[in-house]
Amino acid sequence: MTNKGSGNAATGASSAQDALSLHDLDQQKPPLLRLPRELRDQILGYLFAHSPPRPILGCRLPVTMHTCQQLREETAQLYYPKKTWICLSHDLDRLATAFDPQHKQYLYAVSYAFYMFKVATPQDAILQADHLDKRHGLEKGTIWVRCLKQNGGMRSYNALGTAVD
Repeated sequence: MTNKGSGNAATGASSAQDALSLHDLDQQKPPLLRLPRELRDQILGYLFAHSPPRPILGCRLPVTMHTCQQLREETAQLYYPKKTWICLSHDLDRLATAFDPQHKQYLYAVSYAFYMFKVATPQDAILQADHLDKRHGLEKGTIWVRCLKQNGGMRSYNALGTAVD
């Protein structure tokens, strides 16, 4: 019986030490990372809630993309899906390297503002958008290609056939 009692005491002491170690590790994290993920997401969302469309190249990413790996990933998951990125024709070949490969999956919309290829009809725009999605390894419907409307305005189309003015 003595052995069992001392074993339980040792196990209890070990559990207490483990709990203290976990507490110490948690205290080493920056205060933002100690918050629950849902609250961090809300805070990060405020950082870029009303961010206008931006050019792909030369734009500055949120500072939280440069702090630590965990915040970089969490920021990417929230930031990229809420942005429309603008790509100029001379940026076309650099799109593949403009984003971390693991973050491309979060891209919501890339709008090609000017291009070197002729897009005369909505069907041309849809085919071109599909080609560019595949070329850059993006989810179908991510890239939007502009096409001149009959009344002179512009309309953008993605590979899914969705149109926006």
